[in-house]
Amino acid sequence: MILKTRKVPFVNQDHELGLESVPALAVTGILLYIAAFSAGMGAVPWVVMSEIFPINIKGVGGSLATLVNWFGAWLVSYTFNFLMTWSSYGKY
Repeated sequence: MILKTRKVPFVNQDHELGLESVPALAVTGILLYIAAFSAGMGAVPWVVMSEIFPINIKGVGGSLATLVNWFGAWLVSYTFNFLMTWSSYGKY
């Protein structure tokens, strides 16, 4: 079922059915994914982080963990285009 619903925008585009609805379907899918992740597993790292640090270093530890998290996200985003041009695998 999930694989079929993921293919809807691509099938529509291949058969030229409802081309104006393809961007709306993509944005709707992304928004549903973000909402489901935020309601479910999105808060788990923050809860775990607040539980593992002692009270006297909770602020510094949380700040450092957040800095490392954002730096890692930036690093992945920064190197993505380089990796896609370096390796032809994964391109459509």
